Amino acid sequence: MSVFVAIDQDALRDLLSVRFARFPRIAVCRIGDLAERGVTLLPTGLVPHHDMVTLTVAGAPSGTEQELTDLLDRILAVTHTVQDNPYYDPREDRRDPH
Repeated sequence: MSVFVAIDQDALRDLLSVRFARFPRIAVCRIGDLAERGVTLLPTGLVPHHDMVTLTVAGAPSGTEQELTDLLDRILAVTHTVQDNPYYDPREDRRDPH
């Protein structure tokens, strides 16, 4: 599962106005809240993109079906808000309306 990290309001504005202009709403949470649920962010090398994983005892990223289900349950349990994207541009929205 992927996440984009905004370290401040300027970074958030840049993400919303460029990369996420096609989305009318976004979900926002705190990195610390993810960590409290056992979710680790691994940098992908494409800043500000990260992968969300749970780590096994050996420290390897998760990958089995059960581990992915557990990861999703952890993410859904994180306190978050759904916010309107003030930079939403319907012309950028390429999702199929049907």
